[in-house]
This record gives sequence, structure tokens and C-alpha cells, in this order.
Amino acid sequence: MWVLGFVFAATGIITAAIGAHQPALLAAAGASPEAALLAASLTGPAQVAARFLQFSLLRALHPLWMARVACVIQGIGALALLFLGGPAAAAFALLHGGGNGLHTIAKGTLPLAVFGPVGYGQRQGILSAPARLLQAGRRCCSAC
Repeated sequence: MWVLGFVFAATGIITAAIGAHQPALLAAAGASPEAALLAASLTGPAQVAARFLQFSLLRALHPLWMARVACVIQGIGALALLFLGGPAAAAFALLHGGGNGLHTIAKGTLPLAVFGPVGYGQRQGILSAPARLLQAGRRCCSAC
């Protein structure tokens, strides 16, 4: 359960940081300001599309595999941006958004699939606490 809590906290912080800085990140990778904004605007639709895909075609896939797929596609997007630079801005945004959309659902379904329904609410509270504490610390520090 500690590992799962760490993964949920890490993905939450990384996703929040990328979301806040995505246009600047894409521009720093070589995309024009216009292309960076356009690519960043694809993140939200990619999240929704990934959730639709998960609930339709990939419905039978175990939540553990779905979480793995989410991590892999986000990693592929990061590698594409790292090695290809600005031309991969849209691919990065789509893959990052898709992975984030899958992670959002996995945060609810994975603990249920792994640990079962007994104590689900309490377990969800425990698993989400590290991410919430990190988010509160980030907000507190940015206000100073």
C-alpha cells in the first residue's frame, strides 16, 4: 500500500507541475509559442478520450495493467519530447494527457481491485493523503 501511495503522490505532483508549466516546457523544447499553446490545449481532450477508451474498448483490462499503460505512454511522450524536441510537442501533450486520464481512473479502481471492497473508503483516504499533503505544501510555499 505504501508503494501505491507513493505512485499516486508522485503522479499527482508531476501532473500538476507539467500542467502548470506545459506551454513553457514545450517552448523550451523548441516549439514556437503558438505551437506550444496549441499542443498544450490537446491535453484535456486526450484525458477525456483516454477515459472513453478505457470504459469502452479496454473495459476488460485489469486496473493494474491500465495503470502500467498510463505510466508507459506518459514515459513515451516524455522521451519523444526529450529526443525530438519541439516537433514532438503535440505527441507529448496527447500522450501525457492520455496517461493522466487513465491515472485518474486507476486511483479509484486499482485499490479496489488489489485490496478488495472491505475498508475501501478508509484505504482511499490513506492512499490520497500523501498527494494531498504535497499539494498543500506546494500551495503554501508558492503563496510565500
